[in-house]
Amino acid sequence: MKNPLAWPVRPFCTRALLAALCALPLASTGFVAQVNAQAVDAVAVDLPLESITLFSSGVGFFRHAGAVPAGGAVRLDFTADELNDVLKSLTLTGAAGGASVNYPGQADLNQRLSGFGVDLRGVSSRYDLLGRLRGVEVVVTRSGGGAALAGRVLGVETRKVPTGDDAVADARFVTLATAGGLAEVALDQVDQLEVTDARLASEMAAALELLAGSRDTRKKPVTVRFNQAAPRVGLSYLQASPLWKLSYRLDLSERKGQDQASSAQLQGWAVVDNTTDRDWNAVDVTLVSGRPVSFVQDLYAPAFLKRPVVRPQRYAGLAPQSYDQSLELADERVTNTVRAAKATLQRPSRFRGTDGENHALAESDAAASSVRFDFEAPAAVAAAATSGAVGELFAYTLSEPVTLARGDSAMLPVVQEAVTAQDLSVFNNAVQPKHPMRGVRLTNTTELKLDAGPVTVLDGGTYAGDAQLDFLAPGADRLLTYALDLEVVINAEDHRHSVQTGGRFERGVLMLSRRQEISRTYTLKNTAAQDRHVLIEHGRNTSFELIDPPAGLETTGDLYRLPMDVPAGQTVKTTATQVRTSEQTVRLGRLNEAQLVAHANGAALPADVVARLKKAAGLKRALTQAERAVSQTDSDRKRIVAEQTRLRDNMKALDRNNALYKRYLAKLNTQEDQLEALRTRRTELNNAVKQQRDAFETFIAGLG
Repeated sequence: MKNPLAWPVRPFCTRALLAALCALPLASTGFVAQVNAQAVDAVAVDLPLESITLFSSGVGFFRHAGAVPAGGAVRLDFTADELNDVLKSLTLTGAAGGASVNYPGQADLNQRLSGFGVDLRGVSSRYDLLGRLRGVEVVVTRSGGGAALAGRVLGVETRKVPTGDDAVADARFVTLATAGGLAEVALDQVDQLEVTDARLASEMAAALELLAGSRDTRKKPVTVRFNQAAPRVGLSYLQASPLWKLSYRLDLSERKGQDQASSAQLQGWAVVDNTTDRDWNAVDVTLVSGRPVSFVQDLYAPAFLKRPVVRPQRYAGLAPQSYDQSLELADERVTNTVRAAKATLQRPSRFRGTDGENHALAESDAAASSVRFDFEAPAAVAAAATSGAVGELFAYTLSEPVTLARGDSAMLPVVQEAVTAQDLSVFNNAVQPKHPMRGVRLTNTTELKLDAGPVTVLDGGTYAGDAQLDFLAPGADRLLTYALDLEVVINAEDHRHSVQTGGRFERGVLMLSRRQEISRTYTLKNTAAQDRHVLIEHGRNTSFELIDPPAGLETTGDLYRLPMDVPAGQTVKTTATQVRTSEQTVRLGRLNEAQLVAHANGAALPADVVARLKKAAGLKRALTQAERAVSQTDSDRKRIVAEQTRLRDNMKALDRNNALYKRYLAKLNTQEDQLEALRTRRTELNNAVKQQRDAFETFIAGLG
């Protein structure tokens, strides 16, 4: 049995659909046809590309300039993505007679498909298509032969059908309403289906053409047509461009020595890529360094605003209304009404014409995507100098025009100047713990602002290493390192020390001064045959101060640079010491006698501070002794109370006439006398403690 799920591989389209596809014009929208119609009488003009300004933010500013005749049309091709930048930035100058700009529209695909007689949105199979053709008259030719079947599509459905061996599978059927009744045809038996309505078949073909056009990635033409002849017009626009890159070559072959600045040759090359679809023929190129704000906004795709739906109000009836009386006088209401009417009559109309008529709306444009320019040409943008500022940016303008074929890249010379360079070595323990880096101090003695980029260093006519140059303004200098200096060995040893340096009293608080020192000793050994000038980069702690700074010290945000001259074959040492003085607060009332004595015996304290600390220690000792006496009295009292408890427990088991009972009783009497004496003594001791505490606290509070 034939498998009903097997779809025959046959062309499934109507004859009318094929005919409509062949008859369709290339233009997919009426607007493009209008543009082509306008271009029939236009004179094609190739407006030369005059200048290009490439920005380091990833965009290029392209300017075309030249003469145009009346009706001259300049065509530029862009991708759909590029059109957004063009629509945002396209600028015309010199077109005194006005100009129009036309380009293919791009309406929303789903919205345009919904306007056809057959909605092909979401259709991916003939089953889906037949579902959209309900009620449409068709002619079906079956693969098994026989007469064609004509009728209107009633619907499509999927059912289970037997496939043999008690198995079932899904099969799809189309039901037609024919002259003889309902007829059902399996979709796998349909060889050809023809829509008899020529208009509907033509709309299906147009919808298919629109779907095919939505996948078109070809360039979109932008046509600028000038109404009048002009001796020189300018047309400029922004376009995404590759970042231009800058690299340098620094030749140190002519330097004089380590201890003096020498002349070196600096070359700068810009790497530029032509990714446009036209050749650059003798084009002025300017390279701008900086990051202007640049963004992309979708201006090409049409945007529709969803409007609210307003439903009319229906009233079943109107209820009578009552109104409060106005507080204004009748004369005031009349005066205000007249004043408002006069203001309305005297208000100037925003759209008043030269003949005095007021127009509510301006005339609409001739085409939905056409823009009209009827203005006098503004002044041209001033060309940048060979090297100069452009607003907040900096530009390199090449002295010679550039010729570069489409798709090619080029290295363009932008810097060829003599600069000042001094040989040195730079040591940073965090970069390399044993050897410094060979380098130079490069001073920009040119009038150019040097942008950041890699530097290839040449020495003696050969490669010496690579470095990285940050932005360098005229007159400024920068350190460049390009190789490891293996002939200089450096050892770094750290030391830390903290010492008390003094003390004073402030409002009963002891303020102890301390001096903290952190130091690092550098030992430099030069095994080279030449002297070395070494810059040691030493970590800078902003809470410390560098003492005994050497001459020529440099300071950055987090580093000190210590200059050291190391003669050939010798070893030298230097120590960088940073100190910090701090104060420690000591609250004397919380200290015991031993702690007070320890502070009194501390180093570097003035004699008066030591004497008062010792007196405070004596007062603290007397207070402590008084507190101990109170504590001893309490301990004796607790011992007697515990003994009395034991005696009373023993007396409970004895007869009152028993000798032991009488003995216990006499002892209890004696202990009661002792407790009374202890209570009296404790009162006296409490008073003594209070006096000693007051004396100590009064003395402490008076320090300062």
